[in-house]
Amino acid sequence: LVRADPPPPSAKGRGKNQEKFAIALKEWRRNHPDADHISSLDIEEIFKSQKVNRQRRREVLDSFVNAKVLTHAACGYIVEWKVL
Repeated sequence: LVRADPPPPSAKGRGKNQEKFAIALKEWRRNHPDADHISSLDIEEIFKSQKVNRQRRREVLDSFVNAKVLTHAACGYIVEWKVL
């Protein structure tokens, strides 16, 4: 039998910016252990602290949304920590 489902996309190992963002997101979690929601302002601060170029930020966010690590929510994103 051959599996018909495509493998789930992964946010890990895709690129330098995704890697930096994943590490910074895990660090943010250590400082906010009970939070499942991250605001857009916090996301922007993470990008600034990791020096992710403005042109690449949307690409990084899209890769995490496609990997189902982040889900769009009011004023930010819901983070699926088990997937990260």
